[in-house]
Amino acid sequence: MKKILHAIKKMFNEESKQLNKTWVFDAKGDLLSAPLVVDIDEKHKEKIIFGTKEGKVFQLDKDANVEWIYDSREIFQKQNSCS
Repeated sequence: MKKILHAIKKMFNEESKQLNKTWVFDAKGDLLSAPLVVDIDEKHKEKIIFGTKEGKVFQLDKDANVEWIYDSREIFQKQNSCS
């Protein structure tokens, strides 16, 4: 699974009994698990956080804008090159 489909219960279409698709985000890698949706900084704005098998952790806002990406492989490579 390389893409995240964002759908919120508030967008539930009562007539068709289906969720409406809001956006799709291509993580360009397989996801490790389902994304976490949480108000991480307690500012009443939920963030979408997930990791990929390629070692990246993403944080998106509700509109699929990337707020940050953490690449654990970069840190690992830097630590190994310092040895």
